[in-house]
Amino acid sequence: LNSMQICPDSWTNESVNRYEIDWERGHISIGKDQYKFTDETLFLSQDQEIEQMDLNAVDVLSFHGIGSNVLSVVVEKGHGYLRLENDSKFIGGFIEIGQSMIKLIKEDMLLTVPEGSYLVLFSVDGGNGVKTVTIERNREVTLDIGDLEVAEPKFGTIIFSMNPSNATLYIDGNKVDTGAPVTLEYGIHQIIAKADGYNTLTNYLKVGQVTTGIDIH
Repeated sequence: LNSMQICPDSWTNESVNRYEIDWERGHISIGKDQYKFTDETLFLSQDQEIEQMDLNAVDVLSFHGIGSNVLSVVVEKGHGYLRLENDSKFIGGFIEIGQSMIKLIKEDMLLTVPEGSYLVLFSVDGGNGVKTVTIERNREVTLDIGDLEVAEPKFGTIIFSMNPSNATLYIDGNKVDTGAPVTLEYGIHQIIAKADGYNTLTNYLKVGQVTTGIDIH
């Protein structure tokens, strides 16, 4: 070898986290630029060759190519997997991983997460909790949240006095019978009162006592 030079048509795009890959057409879009894969394109992760199917949309990649062809794709920051254990109390709630991923908690769910260390927040009606987790590339981590407490919901009894007495009351969109005490969960509820010949009243009620009386007129 007597000499070597960089091809003037060569290019590199590093630390790319926004891209669109069309595997059927063998194309990738990075911003407004479009390139294509060839049979010679190499896919690499941690200095090892991988299959294109091993890539995930959450990966941070580097691309190297000549002209419109991609010569190599290198995974700079890959992904791992997070599975929850003892999560029955939080089913139907939400999990927030870092500042960019929020998911509804479902039974036996497996989340694909970018590698790194995260603060994980869990929330469900009546309670919430926080855990930390470290995700390693191509590894599955199980996070036990059985020790997180979910507070039992509290309820208060409301006795409504209506004027006029034939007014109709709706709480959170549901018609209620004000002839008897109404039980509501602690928190804020929307109330709407309607009666012929009167303006409709819309307001918010905060329930925070065991028993209370409310006059609506």
